Formats: sequence, C-alpha cells, structure tokens
Amino acid sequence: MIRIKLFICLLAFCNGNLFSQQEYPAAIGGAFGIFIDIANSSGSYIIERTETSVENWIELGKTINPLSEVEFAGKLSALSTQFSDFNFPNEKQASQIWNIWQRTNRVDSIPYWGNIPFIKIALGTMYFDASANLNTKYQYRISNAVNVQQKEFTGSVSFPQVFRNDRINFYSSSAEVNKIFLEFRVSGEVTPSAFKIFRRDNGAGGYQKISTINGFNITNDTLSFILTDTSVSAYNFYNYFILPLDLFGNEGTPSDTIFIGAYNFQNVPLPHNVQIVSDDSSDAFRLSWFLPNPDAVVSVKIFRSEIFDSGFVQIAELSPKLNNYVDIMTEPMKRYYYYFQLTGPLGENSPASARFGGFHQSIIPPVPPENINAESLSNGVKLQWQNTEDFIEGFWVYRSNGFSDSLALISNLINEEKPFTVYSDTSEELSGKLTYLYSIRSSSTSHALSNFSDTIAIRPEIETVPPAPTGLVAFLQDDNSIRILWDDMTEIESSVGYYLIFRKTIDPSGKTTSEYELLIDSALSSDNNLFIDTTTETGKTYEYVVQSIDLFGGQSSLSNPVQLLKPLAEVKSPVGLYVSRDKEGVIIKWDPVIEEDITEYRVYRQQRDEEKEFLGSVKKGKPLQMNDRGVKSGELYFYSVTALDKNQQESLSSYTVSIRP
Repeated sequence: MIRIKLFICLLAFCNGNLFSQQEYPAAIGGAFGIFIDIANSSGSYIIERTETSVENWIELGKTINPLSEVEFAGKLSALSTQFSDFNFPNEKQASQIWNIWQRTNRVDSIPYWGNIPFIKIALGTMYFDASANLNTKYQYRISNAVNVQQKEFTGSVSFPQVFRNDRINFYSSSAEVNKIFLEFRVSGEVTPSAFKIFRRDNGAGGYQKISTINGFNITNDTLSFILTDTSVSAYNFYNYFILPLDLFGNEGTPSDTIFIGAYNFQNVPLPHNVQIVSDDSSDAFRLSWFLPNPDAVVSVKIFRSEIFDSGFVQIAELSPKLNNYVDIMTEPMKRYYYYFQLTGPLGENSPASARFGGFHQSIIPPVPPENINAESLSNGVKLQWQNTEDFIEGFWVYRSNGFSDSLALISNLINEEKPFTVYSDTSEELSGKLTYLYSIRSSSTSHALSNFSDTIAIRPEIETVPPAPTGLVAFLQDDNSIRILWDDMTEIESSVGYYLIFRKTIDPSGKTTSEYELLIDSALSSDNNLFIDTTTETGKTYEYVVQSIDLFGGQSSLSNPVQLLKPLAEVKSPVGLYVSRDKEGVIIKWDPVIEEDITEYRVYRQQRDEEKEFLGSVKKGKPLQMNDRGVKSGELYFYSVTALDKNQQESLSSYTVSIRP
C-alpha cells in the first residue's frame, strides 16, 4: 500500500505542543500502553514501574541506543507492525534521521520526525510499556545505567487516554466505478496525528478497518484529510467514517458516517430535446424533454429564473418517468429561463443542464375593472376603480359625450395602483353642460384587452357661462309702469333657464345714486323675456340690466344697460278763485287741488304793465285764503294762484281775477 509519509510528519509537527519545553522523564498514556519519554539525547537507562496504590518496584527493561544505521532501521521495521496506524519514514527519510542524530545527538534537532514516539523508541530515548494493565495508575522510576544512584520519577499515569480532538467535518466526495474519494476537514488547535478508516459494504455487516491512500492539506488553522479507496467494486454502495488518533494512538471522536456509491453520477446523460411552448388551455408554459437513462435517476429537478445567469430557484422535482411539466406560476409577457438537474440514488446532484428560455404570451382576456366610482370636479371628472386580476399591465379609459355618442379612448395606458386606481379627466373638451359616460378596459401583460366595464354617467362641475341677454329695451306704459323686454336667449342657448333683473337710479347729472339691486327675490323662468316694473317714482331716471342663469347654475355677464326717465305728473291748477274787499284790503280765496302730492299754494298779484308779484304761500291743510293789505284804493289789481307738489313742481296759474279796492 502506498502511503504519503510526509502526512504524519507534518501532523506531528502540528501537535508539537505536546513536547514543547519537554521535562524529562515524562509518562504518557497511549492506546495500548504507556510511553516513558526519558531524555533528549543518548544514554542508557533502567526503567522500573510500580502501581501508584502499592509501592512495589518492578524492573521492566533497559534502553539502548542503536550503534548503527542498520540497527536503527531494523528497530523501525519491528516497530511498524506494533504501530501500524501510523505512517513510517521511508528508507531515505530514515537515513536522514540517523545522520542528524549522529551529528547532533539530540532528538529535538531532528525536523518533523523528532516528536514521533516510535522514532524516539528506535533511538533509545523513549520506552514503551506494553505490559501495563488498562486503566491502572502507574509511576515510573528511571535510573542512569552508569550511575544507578541517579534516579528520576515520573508522575502517575494510566492508559488509554482520551484524545479530545476538534470536530471532524465531512467536506466533499467524488467517485468512479473503481475508486472513491472523501475529504474531511478539521479546524482548531487540536488536530489529529493519524486516522483509522472504517468501511461497511452495501449496508451489510459491521464496519471494517481498511487501508487507503491518504493525503492532506493545511490552510491556516484548517487541516484537510483526503483518502482514496481503490478497493471498491463498481456500482456498490459504502458507508465510511474516520477515527482520529493522537501521537500515542489515543482515539478521539469519530466523524459522521458518509454514504456513497462507486459510480460517477456526473456522467449520467442530462435531459435533451427540450421544448418550451405556451399552453393556451392552461394559460401557462409547457416544458417537455427526453431523458436517455431514467433508470439511473431518482428525480428530475427544474429550476427557473427571470434572469439568464442568476436568481434560479427550484420549482419542481419530478419522477424520471415523466417527460413534461406545466408551469402555471408564470406571468404573461415575461421571459423565463429554465435548467434541469438530476438527483441520484444517494441524493447526489448532476451538473446543471444548459439553460432554456421562453416567452409566454396569454390570449385569455382579463376581467374588467370593478367598483367604478366617479366624482365631479371643478375642472373635470375623477374616476377610481378596483382590479381583481393578476398580470395586468394597466388600464384604458373610454368616454362618450352623451348617451347617443359612442365610447372613444381618451387616456394613455394607466398603471395599476392599490387599493384603487385613480384617473382624472381634465380635458379642455369637457363642458359643465353635458353628462358624460365612462367605461374602462383592463390590459393584460400579454396586451389582451378585457370587455368594457360597466358605464358610469356624470356631469363635471365645470363652470358654465350662458350668453348675456341681448335686445334690452324699456318704455313707459299708460299706467305709468315701466315695461322691460329682451331677446329670448333659449333660441341661442337651450340651457338658459332663468333671468335676473337689476335696477339702479341715475340722477339728473348722469351720476349713479345707487348700486344695481335685484328687483325680485326669485329668478324669472326663461319662458318670460319681459318684466313690468311698478315700483318706480316719477321724475327719476332708472337703468336696467338683465342676467341669464343656465340650468347648471352658471351666470352670464350683465346685459347692456337701458335707461328710462319717468317724467313728473302735471300739477293741476287751483280753481274757484274768488277775491273780495274789506275795509283793510283784499281777501283772496280758492278751492283745494285734489292731489295727494300737493304741499302748498302760491298767491300772485299783478298790475297793468308790471311784473307778476309773489305775495306768499299757504301750506296744504291750512285755510285756503290770503289777505292782501298792501293795496291802494281805486287801483286795479289782478290775482292768480298756483299749486306746488312735493317734487317742487309748480302748476300753471289759475285763471286771473281782478278787483279795485
């Protein structure tokens, strides 16, 4: 059996802390006896032993240093049977060890091998007590064979000891029909010096210790142990575990058991003739393939990703007898990539197959949106709705301008929002005078359109402005009321529903004496395009305007104004004028004017070729007479009377009456 001798040397070097700053003598328990480390250099020593509990010294033997390289090699050969679990140096390495020993006469001067117990035993610096009893504590006395009075004692020791190694982890495996490779790793400060390999064949019988080709690698604080078992039979199955040993053969905690077959699953043919097509009946992808050797496979795994070179996840694990699979978890109009991987009898995985791509386009129309609501805005209409479908790329909004018009597309593609999708129609074409119908269609990621949703009718609260009334005229009627007329605006705009009439007063200078005031509390129906104002006063000028109100509350601007002066009524002249004489002068009397607006009467006197002279006035309600005491006897006087109303309008003179006092 070929063995890599350097393995145990480097392991011994790694475990050199066992002998660092070694004090002599020292006794160490091993797997099959006790090792007494006596000295670092040559010398002859007598070894005695006693049980710790009873002092009864028994001589065991005497150490002897080899006198030649041949003698040293002979001792190594004899020891190789006793310590068969360890790798021994080859002939060249043994010669190098002997030469260093001859030159230095010191064990610690021998690189790597100087720590190995069987090397020390062969050189006569260590003694192995194979006659000790298990689990019995002993003490050893070492005497110099030249000077027996020079004695040294070891501490109390027993065997076997427990090797408290760091955990052994299985790392990887591979196999061919004629060999199996296993790799174990140990991380930490306490690493093994050797391993025993155990194997069980085809799950039958117990584990047997076997010989393998071994190797190792050390990286930082991690030891990799690699074994190659060439004694396997093709397509058989094996269990393995390894048992770690320290420098003295003490056993540690074994590795976990590994199960593997003598074949290479990587050579099993992968699926080919792969096809990926859209399956319209299930609205999904259908994958099909051919597997050349299904009997060598336990399962077929399918992996999927939306990216060609990353993000793959397993979506199915199928029997090797199947040759197709429907992937219903795809989204329309997305590209997907797939690959296959085979699973072997021991759970091993084949390499991944080549990647295959497909693009799924669904022809199935989606369901229209639901729960559509509309809200009137001052600048348009706000719509919102819910979507119950998956794989929707967006929505299209349609509108008709009234119940007799057809639906027309008005939006770009609208992305979905949760929980409601919202769209505002603020087109300049919208009018607050019209009621619009809206409907929505869903668009799938495959660009398939749904049917139209339920329609919803709504009028936007956009401000409306009806036309201002035209043709406004005003004239005075016989009953002294003012009649106002204007054009029928419904002939121009059918939505005009009402009119408002406003009036203000203008003074004689043309200045406004008041602001426009609404003449009546309620609006006039558009059936009437005239109004009669009976609340005017004579002698005043009035200005009128009219405003249109449509059925949606929109107000027009004011019409062009029209003005009309309501003239004052003519004041009647007093009648029944009568003059008489008395001893003091002239008495003038008259009858009252039957008008409510009369406030006073004025009396005038005149002589021939002279201007009429105002004598005075009499307030309404006083006795209608006046005494003229300023006359001259024998002269002729003419008298007349006028009436004055509340507007200071004076009537024509009454008829003239003359008298000579």
